Amino acid sequence: MPSGHYERKPRWPLEQRFWRKVSRQGKLMDSNLGPCWDWTASKNQDGYGRMYAGPGHKPKLVSAHIISWQIHYGSIPSGMNVCHRCDNPACTRPDHLFLGTRKQNMEDSARKGRMHIGEASGNTHLTGKQVLEIRKLHASEGYSERKLARVYGVTGPTIGSILRRRTWKHI
Repeated sequence: MPSGHYERKPRWPLEQRFWRKVSRQGKLMDSNLGPCWDWTASKNQDGYGRMYAGPGHKPKLVSAHIISWQIHYGSIPSGMNVCHRCDNPACTRPDHLFLGTRKQNMEDSARKGRMHIGEASGNTHLTGKQVLEIRKLHASEGYSERKLARVYGVTGPTIGSILRRRTWKHI
């Protein structure tokens, strides 16, 4: 073998590597579900377990709960996400997981009070009070979307979404 090269050791099978990083002594997040099976290895900033998986010499990072789904139930249909019933991102227990669209996952999150909306989201330049003012100025004073955007320092589409209640629906 040429100098500077090494022979790559064969990887353990995915399922064996997966189970070495799962603790079945996890938290009881919901008494109806039983304890979580927590991922004990690498996690992303949101607490989701992750590990390298995939064929060849260039495996990619995959969420541990997705690998759990694939081990237990097989492939994931296109357009579907693997979601948590227990709301524990580190959980890999298969009966705590379910398939849903991104929209269904977001609705589930909002229903459980985990989604930050309005000012609490941290992604807005407006307050709830300003949103109400925008709606009032448009309805009673006839301010255009363009003028409201200039006054409040946001884009026209932002104003349009507020007026059509695609955003800030909660007020």
